[in-house]
Amino acid sequence: MSVLVYGICIFLFAFFLHLVIWKIRVPKKNQTIVLLEIFFTVLVLSIFMAKAFSQSNFFGVAWPQTLYEYLAFVLLYASLTFGYIASYSAIEVDSPSLTMVLSIAKETKNGLDKEKFYSSLTDELLVIPRLKDLVSDKMVFVEKDKYQLTAKGNFLVNIFIRWRTLLKAGKGG
Repeated sequence: MSVLVYGICIFLFAFFLHLVIWKIRVPKKNQTIVLLEIFFTVLVLSIFMAKAFSQSNFFGVAWPQTLYEYLAFVLLYASLTFGYIASYSAIEVDSPSLTMVLSIAKETKNGLDKEKFYSSLTDELLVIPRLKDLVSDKMVFVEKDKYQLTAKGNFLVNIFIRWRTLLKAGKGG
């Protein structure tokens, strides 16, 4: 029970800390790295706090005591953190699918004209922001007006290629 209570409570504390920091100033670059730093700093500090207060009860529940409980606590916390960070990228910028659904939702009474819909889906809205993100995240760089993969981008592409091959998926998106 202590793993569940403290894992969720400390994750919620880190989440709240993240919101406070973002209210003060949203990082312009590397938001994912900053999130990882926040969440894992809170994790490390909470482990030290657990050691210091190991004989205390908070919320009527004792801190984790055994190595097994600590490992389970870290696993739960890391799972929650990585799950949040994976979903955060979806709210960081508008996804193409979300943009399309929202534009259709605005016209729920009369429906959205197909031509108007197609003309609203421009590269400026769907493609260019993602290219800027790739450059910002150092996945690609621009040289002589051409986008080229960096080692980091190439590594990520190879992961997806191998994963799709393993799943026997086609070349589509």
